[in-house]
Order: sequence, then structure tokens, then C-alpha cells
Amino acid sequence: MNRLSPMWHAAGVQQTMREMGETIGVLQQQVQVLLEESERLRKENEQLRELLHRAGHHPSLQHHDHLLTLYHEGFHICTVNYGQVRAEEHCLFCLAFTNKMTHREEP
Repeated sequence: MNRLSPMWHAAGVQQTMREMGETIGVLQQQVQVLLEESERLRKENEQLRELLHRAGHHPSLQHHDHLLTLYHEGFHICTVNYGQVRAEEHCLFCLAFTNKMTHREEP
């Protein structure tokens, strides 16, 4: 039976800990970059929404038009199968959704 010396084992543990520390450092840098990008995008999104609001655009209406176009092109827009190609002529879930969209009041 070949037993490893405690010193050799301790050196291996220290090396593993050093490598883990380096990995954690890299991950912390990546998280910081992602947080900064997220904040930049949040501010940009806020500015774009303000511009749309000032211009009198109603994004929700544009989204509804886009969804209706997708449905007419043969894609599901319902929450059950969203984005999948419709195999059948019509989907009752999609039709119910389009009915809600077309009968709701304008903002």
C-alpha cells in the first residue's frame, strides 16, 4: 500500500485553492462587466421608452400588430405553443388571444 505524505497532500490542496482563487477572480471580473452592461442597457431602455412616450408611440399596439402578422404567417402566438409553426389551419388558443387583442380598447 502506497500512502502519500501529508506534505504532498497539503501542497496539492494549496495548488487547488490557488487555482480556485484565480477562477473566482476571473468570475468576479466577468460579473462586474455584466453588471455594468446591464446598467447601461437599463438606462438606454429607459431613454428609448421616454423618447417613444414623447413621440406618442404606443409600443403595445405595435407588438399586437406584430403578433397578428406572425399568426397570419402560420406561427403560434399563444402561450401554449408560441413561435412554433402551426400544423393545423387554426389554433383555438391563438384565436382566443387574437380575439382579445382586436377587441380591447385603444390606450
